[in-house]
Amino acid sequence: MKIMDQILSVYYAWHRFEAGNQVDIIDFDLLGIGESFKKTYRNRDEVKQDVIALMETYDRQTDKNAFVAEKLNAAFHFLCALMGENLQFHDYVAATMGVQPAPIPEKRLRAEKAKAKDGMDRLGYGFSADEFKRLERETIYTEKTEIIDSFRAAEEKAVPLVLGWLGLDIDPDYSIGFDKTDAFWMNFINTDEHGNIRLRFNLHDSVRKKWRKGAPEFYALHEICCHALQSLNWKKRLRQGNIDRISGLTSVFTPEQFISEGIAQTLYYFLPENPLSDHGELYLHANNLYHMLLNNAHIMVNGNQSFEDAFEYISNYLPNLDADFMKKDLHNRANDPLLRTYQYIYGIASYYHQEIAAGLDDKGKRDYVVDIFHNVYSPGEIFSKYKIDLL
Repeated sequence: MKIMDQILSVYYAWHRFEAGNQVDIIDFDLLGIGESFKKTYRNRDEVKQDVIALMETYDRQTDKNAFVAEKLNAAFHFLCALMGENLQFHDYVAATMGVQPAPIPEKRLRAEKAKAKDGMDRLGYGFSADEFKRLERETIYTEKTEIIDSFRAAEEKAVPLVLGWLGLDIDPDYSIGFDKTDAFWMNFINTDEHGNIRLRFNLHDSVRKKWRKGAPEFYALHEICCHALQSLNWKKRLRQGNIDRISGLTSVFTPEQFISEGIAQTLYYFLPENPLSDHGELYLHANNLYHMLLNNAHIMVNGNQSFEDAFEYISNYLPNLDADFMKKDLHNRANDPLLRTYQYIYGIASYYHQEIAAGLDDKGKRDYVVDIFHNVYSPGEIFSKYKIDLL
């Protein structure tokens, strides 16, 4: 069996094994060939043995790809974390996400806060806890049909804009479902076992009040214009043989999340025109501020600082956050094997992608998005190719 087939066989078998543990190894299956591989596992020790063997074998290949090597290394470290190994935080994130954790400067956070504050001002709100509560009270969607209608309207506006700008011909076909999961996410997009894209809306009480005007616009840009279109274009490229096949099995604990979540958070800064309403812009700026703050808080709670200190730090910038929800979220960021790494990527990827956009002219911005919609890169490859100064 060729090395790439060996990698795919292990990945599919690991995914099937972890289904019993409610752990997803594969996020997007853009290959749809899992049934061709019959390998099974009885325990994680067997998986670990095979992953180590794959890493050693791939390292001896003369035509090896840097991203594939990093993806295998990320899978190994995530597996170690699942098996209870106490991995040092900075090393763990660097090995899985491919980026070294670093605090985002306070000057930059103040600039992000100013964008959110300007958005509140434009809509007639002050920047205080009471004013955020008034905003939520006056603009919350009480019916899920309102959320879907707003999402569809935003999608109908933004998708043709993005496709025309990038020169792509893609039909973002997907199914919609609703969940009530006590988790950090509001939208979640991936594929089922047949490779069909599915988008889930979370209506749990912990996030329900966040479904207000502007939120569906932001998530249409994030989930459909970025995650769906990017993955579907990768799927085309895989069929043409232009991308290594393991890139067709994406995971949320491996380095492709830097370009995936990074552009999903910041496509607004690359586009030639703004597809968002004032409410949509406010939601985007507040969301990016939130994730950049969580970048720093994430580092704090994985160091020697308390959850209370981290929450107080965040609250100095964003006064509207629910204390119980945030402390639970921070606890997960410090203890959950997946969330300890995956949730970290949002803020740092947003920061670096805004830096990338700021350094490019209009043509350069388009070329960058075309590039990462056509190819799969690790953060290190992006930093080198686009000459990004690291924090």
